[in-house]
Amino acid sequence: MSGLDKLAVYVDYQNAYRGARQAFGEGEDHHVVGQFDPLKLAKVIERRHPSYLGARLRRLVQVKVYRGMPSSTHSPEGYAAARRQVSHWRSGAGTEAPPLEVLTRPLDYRTGQPREKGIDVLLALDLAFGAANGDFDVVVLFSGDSDLLPALERARASGVVCEVAAWAGGGRRQPRKDYITWEHRLQRLDYDQVHDPFNYRR
Repeated sequence: MSGLDKLAVYVDYQNAYRGARQAFGEGEDHHVVGQFDPLKLAKVIERRHPSYLGARLRRLVQVKVYRGMPSSTHSPEGYAAARRQVSHWRSGAGTEAPPLEVLTRPLDYRTGQPREKGIDVLLALDLAFGAANGDFDVVVLFSGDSDLLPALERARASGVVCEVAAWAGGGRRQPRKDYITWEHRLQRLDYDQVHDPFNYRR
């Protein structure tokens, strides 16, 4: 196993969730459409070996998921559902799986509509510091947020191979940059493998 590159997958959950709904929702409005299991998603990415010159076999060593957390005051139902969902992700990791870390930040309700605040900064810092510390050899970022590009650029400067992932046919994609080596385009079949149909609001 020591000859394999260490792979980390960083997931901007809300961004990826919206992209899945756009790509595969097919007019369905129920909130479970677009839900996915982050660890299963990371394992699908691990199995999809890129074909670019110099690509090495890799093993998944780290999965980090970033998401906003509803307020127990403003949205008790949403708060409880989000906690159940996060608990399910963590319990599904098991003892032999790579570490799954879920990082949350409270949603901001000051404009009347809940908005994520600080998630992109937290993700960017973790990715850049993880690369500098040598925590992984390859990182895959699943997010269409272009504000995260400087973190990938910094990771590449640290010697890390940087890849991105997106749903085919939905959501924003990262623009191609010379420090992004590969883009994983996940199809409907991939989504079906990782879709989480459970209604956490019940």
